[in-house]
Amino acid sequence: MAPTATPAGSRPLSLDEANDWLAIIAEVEGVDQPTVFKSKMSKNFVALAISTEWCIAVRDSNPTQLLWPHKLAHLLCANKNHGIEFRTEFVRLVRRYISLPHAAALQYLFSNKLPNSHLTNDGGTSRTFR
Repeated sequence: MAPTATPAGSRPLSLDEANDWLAIIAEVEGVDQPTVFKSKMSKNFVALAISTEWCIAVRDSNPTQLLWPHKLAHLLCANKNHGIEFRTEFVRLVRRYISLPHAAALQYLFSNKLPNSHLTNDGGTSRTFR
């Protein structure tokens, strides 16, 4: 049976929880911890990774856990779109810091190139473009 597109368990994290978690991830990955802050932004965005400032701006105070490795993958990759480099890094971070089922679901979607598969603003996946 194929993994589901969005496995349960990506819980909301407060900005304090996210900062603590990102500090651990950054230390293990050997990178600087990104600055995280709440910012007003278009409703088209849940968050933005700003690589020139090594920070992540979020619209909501409690984005889901899956959003953080998504945005961190953007910071870690030279290519800033959702291409192969990003997808590989995103799946690796999700597998290491969230769960194998989440990573397997993402890998399944990415490797099978499902039509209209698209990353959603919260770091998960959707079958429709937004």
